[in-house]
Amino acid sequence: MHCFADKLQLADCGFLASGDDCVAMKFGPVASSTYNILKAARGDPNGWIHPLFAKLVDGALGVDADRKTLRALRPPSMERLSHADVSCLDQAIQRYGNMPFNERTELSHDAAWKEAWKVAAEDEIGQSRMPIKSIAGTLANAQEIVAHLDA
Repeated sequence: MHCFADKLQLADCGFLASGDDCVAMKFGPVASSTYNILKAARGDPNGWIHPLFAKLVDGALGVDADRKTLRALRPPSMERLSHADVSCLDQAIQRYGNMPFNERTELSHDAAWKEAWKVAAEDEIGQSRMPIKSIAGTLANAQEIVAHLDA
């Protein structure tokens, strides 16, 4: 959902609000640091997860015993988000939140994902960063956004 919201914000505002890197993974784009924060909340031992992430999630996020259900342990700090951030997150949830997994996965496998996935297939990690210009190239207003990014 995160990368969908970032893509909406890129089309509307010319930047990715999260500041996170989207990477191509098997089932679609994944916000890299956000994914590592979620893994830290699960308590996954992994050398890729910065120790600070465990501190960030302590008392803020929890994962149920099924290891799939994420729970907020405190209210969000909404004042840290702009109106545009909230709007794009709401739009992404509304458009894609109840979409069947397979349909959402297919939709996320756009040209930017495919380009990065080719690189990921040759990488031992199995993922590859999706450059912002590649993501911008998939937008309806691609020329305008790419020109903005080049400015």
